Amino acid sequence: MSPNRDWFTTYETVPEVVVLMGNNVSCKIAGVGTIKVKIFDGVVRTLSDVQHVPELKRNLISLSTLDSKGYIYTTESGVLKISKGSFVVMKGQRKTAKLYVLQGSTVTADAAVTSSSLSDHDITKFWHMRLGHMSENGMVELSKRGLLDGQGICKLNFCEYCVFGRVRFTRGIHNTKGTLEYIHSDLWGPSRVPSRGGANYMLTFIDDFSRKVWAFFLKQKNNGLEFCSDEFNRLCKSEGIMRHLIVHHTPQKNGVAERMNRTIIEKVRCMLSIADLPKSFWVEVASTTYFLINRSSSIAIEKKTPQEVLSGNPANYSHLKIFGCPAYAHVDNGKLELRSIKCVFLGYKAGVKGYKLWCPKNRKVVISRDVAFDETAMLPNISLKDFSNKENKKREIKPPKKYAEADMVAYALHVAEDIDANQEPSDYSEAISCKKNVYCKWVFKKKEETPRVEEPRYKAKLVANGYSQIPGVDFTDVFSPVVKHSLIRALLGIVAMHDLELEQLDVKILFLHGKLEEDIYMQQPEGFTVSEKEDYVCLLKKSLYDLTQSPRQWYKRFDSFMTSHDFKRSSFDSCVYFKKNSDGSFVYLLLYIDDMLIAAKDK
Repeated sequence: MSPNRDWFTTYETVPEVVVLMGNNVSCKIAGVGTIKVKIFDGVVRTLSDVQHVPELKRNLISLSTLDSKGYIYTTESGVLKISKGSFVVMKGQRKTAKLYVLQGSTVTADAAVTSSSLSDHDITKFWHMRLGHMSENGMVELSKRGLLDGQGICKLNFCEYCVFGRVRFTRGIHNTKGTLEYIHSDLWGPSRVPSRGGANYMLTFIDDFSRKVWAFFLKQKNNGLEFCSDEFNRLCKSEGIMRHLIVHHTPQKNGVAERMNRTIIEKVRCMLSIADLPKSFWVEVASTTYFLINRSSSIAIEKKTPQEVLSGNPANYSHLKIFGCPAYAHVDNGKLELRSIKCVFLGYKAGVKGYKLWCPKNRKVVISRDVAFDETAMLPNISLKDFSNKENKKREIKPPKKYAEADMVAYALHVAEDIDANQEPSDYSEAISCKKNVYCKWVFKKKEETPRVEEPRYKAKLVANGYSQIPGVDFTDVFSPVVKHSLIRALLGIVAMHDLELEQLDVKILFLHGKLEEDIYMQQPEGFTVSEKEDYVCLLKKSLYDLTQSPRQWYKRFDSFMTSHDFKRSSFDSCVYFKKNSDGSFVYLLLYIDDMLIAAKDK
């Protein structure tokens, strides 16, 4: 029950009905509907059959109603957990009044993305195509968990492209107990049509526990002898890998990999058909396919997604687009030239925050972040205004972007703390007309709380606008080294070999420790302007965040400190230090910006 009418996403008035409260006072029920709630894990869930009782002072969730719908609730250490199976869907924290308060926030109806002009069948088909022709059961599971913009999934109607590309096949058996414990692999090919890059084969690897798949594309193979060579045998033996080979002409013994290859190729056929692309694009389609498979629920892993099982976090679906839809990439070829070029959406580039597009005009693949998509072109008789792909605009408190917005005491305290860390300037000089002053601004951030571990923290950081510095005047050298990853692995090997103690440290506000070698004048920080000296500027005594030379000045001061304490710097890597103790043992220190690894015989 809730007294807040504006929280309801759907609402229906009811005849005059009352509910009897604990003090024998009756309250009128004005209506019934659904409310969307963002839970502690970031997932938006829908509460159905919520009664609107305007006379209530607090919101109430009935445990008996949840129990009747198959949910289980448990309490421990002041925390109430609502579960379904092994999945925790809600949490409540016990307060002083011995009541449990839900950990979450509501998503109001006017802030949610609406799609009322679309039928449920159209919405289902949209997500079916966006997810690479995912099965109906898979989409229903994602919808139940609120991962599809809070929209429901109905029965999937006939899909012509699925008929073109799919046939039924039995699923494999899941029996491992950890990730990367057992890997299935198979080689598919040759393709009758080589890819645009000349690939003819696809090599897949599937983790049995998480069912995550990786695919690689080869131009040629060695008649299946790649896994039988002496070199590969030595590699497996040195890494402790045990191989399970299958008998000739028994693909059913490698069912997981065979089925995965079949699933990928089925989806490739569907997506090539709907995008009307030549078969030479099969590698680009297969890359997008296994990207989507890793974000699709699987019965073999209890209807979870491989990405979630492997990483522990639900996948993000807000950036998905329909494969093959028209895409307009931003270009900047001149002031009078067009600002975008029409392309075809091919998928997602691994490790890059951008989309992979095919430009028919230039006949090449481009990667772009600033892209406008026309997904409605893939579905007839639906206009763009009928369906929006914007993320839910949830009403959440965001960290302030300007100092004037920072009206919370916590922010003010951290502003003062940052000023103290810089050592509040006491010397001011008048701005010189021939010398350019460096500008500065406040950057605010809120670190969310960790339930039962850490309270929310409010941070404020004073940063300089380094782009306003003049090379040769405000700075000269800027290079700052970091330790090589190969040496980090080497140190871990030494620690394991000699049974050393290993500690990891990080430096707080590291860029505020460097000493400047140039005279840099900066405007007074907003909120800390000296009265009657507003036109004066500060002469910086130490480095500051976002100054171009700050990383280098921090490293030089750290290096000076280490050498003054009898540490020697490696001639091979400037971020490796070592010191020999009187007993003959060594102390090793590796520096990576503000993080350090220290290894020694004793703590």
